[in-house]
Amino acid sequence: MTGHPSEEDGIRTVHAALEQGITLFDTTDSYCLNSTENGHNERQLAKALHNRCEAIIATKGGHIRPEGRWETDSRPEHLRQACEDSLRALGVVAITLYKFHRPDPQIPFAESVGTVAELQREGKFVHVGL
Repeated sequence: MTGHPSEEDGIRTVHAALEQGITLFDTTDSYCLNSTENGHNERQLAKALHNRCEAIIATKGGHIRPEGRWETDSRPEHLRQACEDSLRALGVVAITLYKFHRPDPQIPFAESVGTVAELQREGKFVHVGL
């Protein structure tokens, strides 16, 4: 893909989904073209949902997009920063469902999951998906 839909089209799509009764929206910080626009999808979703309390947002952390490639990064410091960035992009105090995107073969699974558990205890999100 060489681009993404216009903001207007993205918002119209989310509104059409809401009109059809869809209330769960699944996104991630890495749904973007490359690392220069991390959180693009989350920011656009937040704008489209603007205070729609019936919507449930799920997002993920653990992927990165250097030069448009899909790579894993499950270092505790990255997961923590990704969560904080997602909270800001979505404009929420806590995320309803935060998912650990994918294990990173370079990082012990327990270390990554431990960070996710810490973030949940800190109130950054309500539910965890692994």
